Amino acid sequence: MLIAGDGAHICDRCVMQANEILAEELKQRKSKSLQTALKLIRPLEIKQHLDQYVIGQDDAKKVIFGSGIQSL
Repeated sequence: MLIAGDGAHICDRCVMQANEILAEELKQRKSKSLQTALKLIRPLEIKQHLDQYVIGQDDAKKVIFGSGIQSL
């Protein structure tokens, strides 16, 4: 079956194939977006960040770090 548009025609199989291609593309984009959103920070990076704001006080940093892990 041909579907007529404004000066163009496309068959129903081509429409289905194009739909599958677009669905796969969208799925890949969502996956990449999710991976970016879920980028996990390593414990060393968290400690280095805390070191910028909490001078010394290693026990306090351990408590802050521990409470952050438990909230996940």
